[in-house]
Amino acid sequence: MEQTAADEPPGGRSLSPSPAGPGGSALTPEAQALVDKAAQGGVPLYMTANLARIAEENGVAVSAEMTPNQIIDELRRRGRPGDT
Repeated sequence: MEQTAADEPPGGRSLSPSPAGPGGSALTPEAQALVDKAAQGGVPLYMTANLARIAEENGVAVSAEMTPNQIIDELRRRGRPGDT
């Protein structure tokens, strides 16, 4: 199992949210790193508190039924210019 930013412990690396990430992304740097890692196949296998936190910091309402893939798909959508 590959570790992603969403799997890091609460005391691990933490990046402050910003209104726009690198390249004009509407995502925080931490969310953009998660999306980039997922594009390389590093999707978390299960929901973690850190994944939910990243999603919520980026305007994604998380429900108990959501899968990590659904959250990452929504983050991708929100990260595209003009789709927020």
